[in-house]
Amino acid sequence: MKAYPELVGALQEMLDRMDRSLREADYAGDPIIMYLAGGVAVNYWCGTRYTEDVDASFSRRVILPKDLTINYRRKDGAEAFIYFDHNYNTSFALRHDRFEEDSIEG
Repeated sequence: MKAYPELVGALQEMLDRMDRSLREADYAGDPIIMYLAGGVAVNYWCGTRYTEDVDASFSRRVILPKDLTINYRRKDGAEAFIYFDHNYNTSFALRHDRFEEDSIEG
């Protein structure tokens, strides 16, 4: 992993909010797998390219909070944010046909 630590921290805060929302809704189903794509995935593997949107799909349908925007500071001190892109859709995205089977847990 070569990701920018400050971006990883912001993503972790977003994931914590998602988790809290599911727990508050008393979700008790099977584990939910999240597949990251786009700029966050590039940053994770290459340590390049800041991004503002988080593109992701899930192994099952989930209802997420509407406001998943996280403010943070980049390494150079600049203010930044990431937000969850609720409009991301694997049907219209550039992706590998076997992205779920070939994904790597990170």
